Amino acid sequence: PVMWRDSKSQIVLVQEVLNEWYGAGLEIDGKMGSRTKAAWSNASGGEFRESGFDYVAAFKWLLDTVAFNPPNK
Repeated sequence: PVMWRDSKSQIVLVQEVLNEWYGAGLEIDGKMGSRTKAAWSNASGGEFRESGFDYVAAFKWLLDTVAFNPPNK
């Protein structure tokens, strides 16, 4: 199974998807900062709240979205 490992490459993927599909305007730096977490939470419709953020569930959501349910631009 795909796991969240908090690696720079995973964070870059998350940031690039959030920028391209959700207009997040994040710096692509591979660091999980508060702006990245907030954008990720907002993109999911608030499903993953910034406080108590569940990275494993949020990463699975992101991969599912990329593979099967990309947002309409």
